Amino acid sequence: MNKWIRYQQLWQLLMAHFKDLVREPAVLFWGIVFPILMSLGLGFAFTQKAEMVRDIAIVSPAGDSLKQSDSSHLLADFLQKYTTPGGPARDGSVYRIFTLKNEKMGNTIFHFQKMEWNTAMILLKRGNLNLILDEKDSLVRYHFDPLNPDAQLSYLKLMQIFGRPGQMTLPEQANIKPLTVKGTRYIDFLVPGLIAMGFMMSCMWGISYGIIDNRAKKFAPPDGGHTHA
Repeated sequence: MNKWIRYQQLWQLLMAHFKDLVREPAVLFWGIVFPILMSLGLGFAFTQKAEMVRDIAIVSPAGDSLKQSDSSHLLADFLQKYTTPGGPARDGSVYRIFTLKNEKMGNTIFHFQKMEWNTAMILLKRGNLNLILDEKDSLVRYHFDPLNPDAQLSYLKLMQIFGRPGQMTLPEQANIKPLTVKGTRYIDFLVPGLIAMGFMMSCMWGISYGIIDNRAKKFAPPDGGHTHA
């Protein structure tokens, strides 16, 4: 009578498969070392406070070059005193960088670039800009899509800055308490997902392919020298 499970053959098959794997350095790296390194790298990268980058266009009024030496312009004074030169923009000009620091919620980096109204509107429609700023009657005006949450957030942050001359930082919010709950972090579901994927690939591809390959090569583990009908 044939047995449904032949433990000796199963053990020999597992040992043969194990030896076949450990003798291949590539299998050890891609199957063990690489998933661990990927988990550590992604977990470290996504658990840090991300810096948000927002692109802002500054539009000069008609016939106004918005010279930095003219102290009557709020935007010009802001660009001169509180921003630093950045890299080249799309039109070849150099945009200005302003970093709004916040220890609790992460930093926000604003890229300010001077451009014409029509160009700014095109880039805003394409999603390349968050806000368009201009100035009228010594007041900064904000142009953005109210349905865009990123634009709304940028507006709220810049409004607090331009509304408080000489203070280029947001007021400390003592009532803000960052909450980190176990199970909601990126690393908390990344590692179980990688482990589940590893088991799935091993069961569906690794073991099944090894058994099929052994059967194709007429390989059968020893079973005490007996054959079963």
